[in-house]
Order: sequence, then structure tokens, then C-alpha cells
Amino acid sequence: MTNCFVIAADGARARMFVLEKDAALRAGSRLVEKIDLVNTDARARGKDAPRVRSERNTSRQAGPMHPQDAERDWHRAEVEGRFAREIVAHASSMVKAGAADKLILAAEPRMLGLVRRSLRTVIAKRVTISEIARNYTHLTPTRLHKQLAVQLRFKDRE
Repeated sequence: MTNCFVIAADGARARMFVLEKDAALRAGSRLVEKIDLVNTDARARGKDAPRVRSERNTSRQAGPMHPQDAERDWHRAEVEGRFAREIVAHASSMVKAGAADKLILAAEPRMLGLVRRSLRTVIAKRVTISEIARNYTHLTPTRLHKQLAVQLRFKDRE
């Protein structure tokens, strides 16, 4: 039985790990990556990018800039919301398959808010969720394991 899952996520990528016991290691456990999700809409550039028209009023005589970026922000929020729902679906299936009793969610603050809302309704009844508002998607499994140990130890003291 696996008792801990870890999710490291930002708006463009989500990595899901399982904490496995390993007697050969001095620490006694290690993180093993199971799923690596990429938000292709967030990473798309050039002709592959979803079209969001952005016009700017660059005329200095016309006054202040118009809030044309509102449409771009709305689109980015929609793309991140869809990706958050995909993360929750994968997390839910991992929890069901692995019978975990703890989930550690480390995500950038915006993504943490999006995932938290859905995650609590879907799997909070079965597992304990710890949250860290940091982006750790770029870390190796070993470094992530060390960083989470430090973060959670510090969080428990508060």
C-alpha cells in the first residue's frame, strides 16, 4: 500500500509522484514519478497558439492604454482552469488505484487555488491534503523529496 502521493504543478506542467519505501536508501524512501502532464495550450507559441487577439492603443495622444489585456487574461484563466481539472482527474484516479492516505500538493499560488477547489470536493474525504504554495515542477525527484521534507517540517512548527 502506498501511503503518500505528491503533485508538483504550475500552469504549464504537472508532475505526480508516489513515495515508495526503499530500505537501500539512507532516507528510507524515495519519490518515483508516475505521471508528467503538459498543458499544450499554455506552452503553444506561434502558429500553434490559440488565437487571442490583442490590440493596444499605442497613440500617446489618445490617452491611457485601453484594457485590451482583459481578454488575454480571461483566456489564460480558462486554459489553466481546464488544466487544473485534468490534474484533479488524474490525482483522483491515482488515489483510487493506490489507496493513499496523504496527498502533498505543491503548486504555484494561482494553480494551487484552482486545483484546491476541485481536489477538496473529489478526494478530501479519503485523504489528508497538505499544500505548499511553491513551484517545484523543475526539481528532480531527489531534490523535490528533500525540499518537501524541509517545507513540511517548517510548516508543522508554525
